[in-house]
Order: sequence, then structure tokens, then C-alpha cells
Amino acid sequence: MKRACSGEEIEICTDADDICRKCPHLKGEKCFFDKNSDNEIRKMDRKAIKLLRLSAHDRVQWIKIRDEIPGIIKEWENLYCKACGWRKACEATLPDL
Repeated sequence: MKRACSGEEIEICTDADDICRKCPHLKGEKCFFDKNSDNEIRKMDRKAIKLLRLSAHDRVQWIKIRDEIPGIIKEWENLYCKACGWRKACEATLPDL
């Protein structure tokens, strides 16, 4: 994240990313948290890319994404956050959810 915040470009990906690679539920390129998790995550990734008006493999600076988040967060929250099992992880850093 430090490199992204310094202006380095990041690549928009639709496969397991650097964060996913730290997860013990990732096997190869697939999430095995539960039977539906991989499909749900990929669906969420596609929606996030669409809301941010980006495409897979685009290279952008994190600041561009960060600046777009306030404009999409309510729609995202309505679609995904209300019933999310990971909600507490976000609430720890984003207390306004």
C-alpha cells in the first residue's frame, strides 16, 4: 500500500491479487472459504470495476481509485456490506459503515 500511495501505478486484476495471496483459503487462483465464495468474489470484483469505470488490466494510480470511492460507497454498501460476514473487519477501519 505504501508504494501505491506514493503514486506507483497498480494493475486492475480479476484474478487473485496480492491481498488474496495472503489468505489461507486461496488454492491456486480459487477461493475455498466456502462453496460460493469464489463466484461471489468474482462477481463483486466485476461490479467494483464497473462502478469505478475501469477495465481489467488497466493501470491506474491508487489516488484515482481512492477519489472515486465516496461516489460509489453507498451503492456498494447496499449491494454487499449489509449481509457481509467480513463486515467487522471493515468497521474496524471504516467506522461509518
